Amino acid sequence: MSCRSPFAALCLLTGCLAQNPAFDLAGTGTGTGSEAGSGGLTGSPATGGEASSSGGSGTGGGPACQLDADCGDGLFCNGAEVCDPGSPLADPAGCAPGAPPCGPETTCDEQSAACLDACEQGSDADDDGVPGVACGGLDCDDSDPDVFPGQTEVCDAAGVDEDCDPATLGGLDADADGYVSNQCCNNKAGSGLVCGDDCDDALPGVGPGDDWAHCGGCGISCGAQQTCTAGACIGARRVFATSTLQGANLGGLGGADALCQARAAAAALGGSFKAFMVDDNTKLERLEHPNAPFMRLDGVKVADDWADLADESLDAPLAIDEFRKPVDNNAWTGLRDVDGGGVSSCNNWTFGGGDCLQNNTCGGAGEVAMADDHWDGFYIFNCDSSFRLYCIEQ
Repeated sequence: MSCRSPFAALCLLTGCLAQNPAFDLAGTGTGTGSEAGSGGLTGSPATGGEASSSGGSGTGGGPACQLDADCGDGLFCNGAEVCDPGSPLADPAGCAPGAPPCGPETTCDEQSAACLDACEQGSDADDDGVPGVACGGLDCDDSDPDVFPGQTEVCDAAGVDEDCDPATLGGLDADADGYVSNQCCNNKAGSGLVCGDDCDDALPGVGPGDDWAHCGGCGISCGAQQTCTAGACIGARRVFATSTLQGANLGGLGGADALCQARAAAAALGGSFKAFMVDDNTKLERLEHPNAPFMRLDGVKVADDWADLADESLDAPLAIDEFRKPVDNNAWTGLRDVDGGGVSSCNNWTFGGGDCLQNNTCGGAGEVAMADDHWDGFYIFNCDSSFRLYCIEQ
């Protein structure tokens, strides 16, 4: 029984005096602790003073707590308050807060005065429409409403698995080479970050395995005039056939060279490239004649050196374009063998009309898919034909 009750007659005299020295013998004392000590037959000014200073008199002179029951606020979820005047958290009446009854994995329900786990409350904690895995659902992160099965996966290096499928990485393939950027990752249980294979998503064809640009996949980067062979970067000159077709009016040999350089830039090859072409005034001496192998962009050797390239018998045809894709068709060169050799250059690559015999100007071209003497020029064609160019690294 608490001596805070106004019904003093219900209290035993000694009990009331012991429990609440703020009351006098008549049970009507409402003064401070020191007043209680000086009025009536019990206590002394010293005793009353101690009660006031140790327990705190409370705002407006209210009595200090004696029991934990004096401190309860009737709420379950903030814990059971205790009478602890010595606590640094105690209020002026000496009451200190208790420990919350519910742990971090549960939620407190005041109405039922109980600690409920997530599945008891409703299994979709983030309200995204999909229950969490812990409650038998499929949502791999039930704390994030933007993560659930069926959500669009986003390419991110942080590894957020938006669709709860570690196999999907966001699908960023900027160079359209079939390899996903290594900036697209997912956190996979037991494996850590799982990312795409493409260490250079601006460079088509770079992925697992050896290639001309990143030797060993995403390891050593080979520079210009280099290619990757047997896991090492070696000095070589790169060659390709253009992915685009064009008529013979190229604006001269300078225009043909510019087109080769533009195609190399489109594939981020670096280096300097010229067209394997001649005109009526300029022969193949305009190109460098290196003592180095000529390699396609897929790492296949075409010729051991310039002399091997010019002997009209290749190790492999030049049938790979700047994006490392196989191609066929013909390529303008200006060379012809059909009538004993010579040059046919469509008026030095400035004419694009048809009926070359009537106009007395034709264009020599080679067959891209051939590795014999047909590769560099065998037939002549109308200048309005659309063919590829062979591009040779300088």
